[in-house]
Formats: sequence, structure tokens, C-alpha cells
Amino acid sequence: MLNVSEQIIKKYCGSFEERIAACCDEQVAKYLKQMIRSEIKQKCKSEPILNFVEQYVENLIKVKFQVTRN
Repeated sequence: MLNVSEQIIKKYCGSFEERIAACCDEQVAKYLKQMIRSEIKQKCKSEPILNFVEQYVENLIKVKFQVTRN
């Protein structure tokens, strides 16, 4: 059984991991994060869910680009 966070991620973040992974630079990834928020906002009006998804995407960006900084 999926917990609530996993359910939200599965429902709203399906392809975000792949999209962020495809970014070749952190600025592009941050721009993509803004686009993702706009996409989600069209589907979901819940501010807590929007914030959760935004934080999830931000964490994906941090993980991807921390590796390239070290």
C-alpha cells in the first residue's frame, strides 16, 4: 500500500523525474520546475499539494546537480 506522499508523487509527478534527469544544466532544470508548477496548477488547486510537488522537484534538482558540483 502506498503512503499519501507516494500516491501524490505517482499521481502528479509521473514524468518529472525523467524530465529533470534530461536537463543538462541547473538553470534549465529550475526553469522546468516553474513549468511543472504551472502544469500541476492546471490540474490541482490544492496549495499544499502544489508545494509538496514543488519541493519534490526541487529535491530532484538538488540531487542531480550536487553530483556535478562535487
